[in-house]
Amino acid sequence: MKEIKYLSIISIFFIIFTFGINCASAASGNAYIHYYNEGPGYYRYPTYSDALPHLQSMGYSVYGYNAAGAGSALSQLRNGKIFVVHNHGAPGIQYMGTNSSNSALVANPGSSSSGVPWYSVVGDLNLYTNLKIAILYGCKTGVVTSVVGDLPGAIVYKGATAAVAWTTDTPVDGVNEWNRLFFEKAKTDNIVESFRHADYWTEVILGTPVSNPLKYYRNEKGDIYAKIN
Repeated sequence: MKEIKYLSIISIFFIIFTFGINCASAASGNAYIHYYNEGPGYYRYPTYSDALPHLQSMGYSVYGYNAAGAGSALSQLRNGKIFVVHNHGAPGIQYMGTNSSNSALVANPGSSSSGVPWYSVVGDLNLYTNLKIAILYGCKTGVVTSVVGDLPGAIVYKGATAAVAWTTDTPVDGVNEWNRLFFEKAKTDNIVESFRHADYWTEVILGTPVSNPLKYYRNEKGDIYAKIN
């Protein structure tokens, strides 16, 4: 009888210890996901809705925005843990509004464009040390230019753990699927393994013409061996 009580006490301590470890490692904070639904054939809402349950299961509070513009983006980069944008892009430029003339994120503080309010992440006086990852899906947003600079590199330079953007055109359906698969894997593994998981299964589900741009044309910056959960 004493032996049974002893084992029960050990089991209770094991459960408490394991539960404590799991609680300590759970993520918390805000995840911001921006998308732009243009109509039939350009349905980007799943970038938010399909990632939502995975991020919530990690412990994040998740907020979705439809073409909300760049006005709040710098604040979200400063204070959020996850920052995702699926909107139009150009070399080194991540557009945030309803079209390419309605606000954008760039790297260099001296960048400018006639009629377009560009928000410079380097020019922002605050650091992004809370941010675990920024994912920018705009077409060619990951291209580095002498005018607007290296946008993922600038976000990491400001203190983010990691950032990624693409140097080619990004297919809408492929982005939605890849994004879902990335956060599905990120619940239990690190960033680079989540990249690989999303690469592999996007190819299986949608084929190589869709998966290859996302797999081979990334501008990855920061510690991709870190976890976001």
